[in-house]
Amino acid sequence: GVLAEAVAVGVAGSALGVAAGLGIAQLLKALFDSAGFALPAGGLAVTGGSLAVSLLTGIVVTAAVSLVPALRASRVSPLEALRESAATAAPAPRRRLVIGGVLLLAGVGTVLASLTGTSTGTLSLTGFGALGTALGMVALGPAVARPVTRVLARPLAAWRGVTGTLAGRSATRNPRRTAAAATALMVGVAVVTLFTVYAASMRAAEVNGVSGSFTGDIAITEGALGGSPAGNSISFDLASAVARIPGVATASGLASGQAEVGGQTESVTEVPPGTIGQVLNLHPTAGSVSRLGPAQIAVSSLQATDRGWRLGTPVSLVLPDGSAHRVTVGAIYTSRNLAGDYVLPLSLWAPHTAQLTASAIFVKLAPGANHRAVQAAITRAAAGFGKLTVADRAAFVASAGKTISTVLAIVYALLVLAIVIAVSGIANTLSLSVYERTREIGLLRAVGQTRAQLRSMVRLESVLVAAFGTVGGLALGGFLGWGLAEAGARSSGLTQPSFPATQLIVIAVLGGLAGVTAAIRPARRAARLPLLAAIAAD
Repeated sequence: GVLAEAVAVGVAGSALGVAAGLGIAQLLKALFDSAGFALPAGGLAVTGGSLAVSLLTGIVVTAAVSLVPALRASRVSPLEALRESAATAAPAPRRRLVIGGVLLLAGVGTVLASLTGTSTGTLSLTGFGALGTALGMVALGPAVARPVTRVLARPLAAWRGVTGTLAGRSATRNPRRTAAAATALMVGVAVVTLFTVYAASMRAAEVNGVSGSFTGDIAITEGALGGSPAGNSISFDLASAVARIPGVATASGLASGQAEVGGQTESVTEVPPGTIGQVLNLHPTAGSVSRLGPAQIAVSSLQATDRGWRLGTPVSLVLPDGSAHRVTVGAIYTSRNLAGDYVLPLSLWAPHTAQLTASAIFVKLAPGANHRAVQAAITRAAAGFGKLTVADRAAFVASAGKTISTVLAIVYALLVLAIVIAVSGIANTLSLSVYERTREIGLLRAVGQTRAQLRSMVRLESVLVAAFGTVGGLALGGFLGWGLAEAGARSSGLTQPSFPATQLIVIAVLGGLAGVTAAIRPARRAARLPLLAAIAAD
């Protein structure tokens, strides 16, 4: 009977979900377009296969998650069900506590262990640890729900007196139900927190990296301002024209492309060694990028360590026209934000590419030059070379990580759906709780509780459930975001842990608001229960 009910709910819910999903897909397309990730024009591509997969997924998942409740319901004896204590919450099984504790410890231990090893496989190992940590947190939810909600309820009792106390006791009475209602919110908040911490870490690393390596005064890039040069569409003639402007000391153009380095296809950056040192500081640990010879390349310390290269190591190089060269490592550097992992002399690259264009031009002004006047002159000169952006150093550095912020905004929009699902889960759980406690609510009203106090009690109970999920989500997401940021720093060198306090506070507040929102319907229903009918309810 329970499985049949679950299938019926799955069919109805999946049909509604497919219809809603089509509308959300159209909204997401508009969101991507507004964020600059323009998708091909045209309507939605709706196929029978995609609709069938969506429907079957909804039905199968709904039926699968109902197996445990169905087995639990079938094992309740008729006499036990007739007793008034039938709804009393059973403690969490010891087996579940053991499994949850093992998963949590193993997950946390794996994340920490992955950060002490080498860069190889660090991200993958951290991912497995993150999965174990999340599963452990979910499994331990019923065990920790009562003590955690009891602590969270103390301020409510001090603030709202008896109403707050009753709300706290209602939330702690059935820890399994509290944990089940809060799990969806915990997972949603954890994912949001994880992305927030990881994106903030990447953005901080990008800004610091660009600030530390760009020593010029003006940057000329293609199109919208970004933290790193992209594309090859700026003529090197512009660098020559800018170099002739009064007040300009150096104009150094960078090119980019792909070549086979040491048997692997890699992105490479080409620079004029004679002038690059005046606009970029790649923080070399061995050799000098400014003194690269025509048969030498510079390599980031990350790649040099992974490949076992050192100064003077011979490396095979195949350029775009297919010509093979034997070069040596002439410099090893640490700053990869603007130059990537491999730097070649422009003199080595130019004869072997069909069209030599720059990805960016960095300008160093002469001492005492009028910055505003020179930048205006450079802007006028760049106007004849296409749609280019001319920015001073502060603007160029500040724009670093702009792409990360855009992607994060899109991720937030997608995660709103998860929060909506979590709010619906809390609201449904509270509604069932109100239904189970109909007689209790009637007795509270009979001894003097007002409708306003009853609504407040239900709202505060919902806030406690949401606070439990939010606290768990912040802890889980913060830890995993830190772990992934550390792993990213070891495997790519492009992240550094950063915890944005403002965003995390906003997430915590939104978690509390989710509880208030979820309680609107259950609180209204509880307050409308007829007093005598509620007292007489079984």
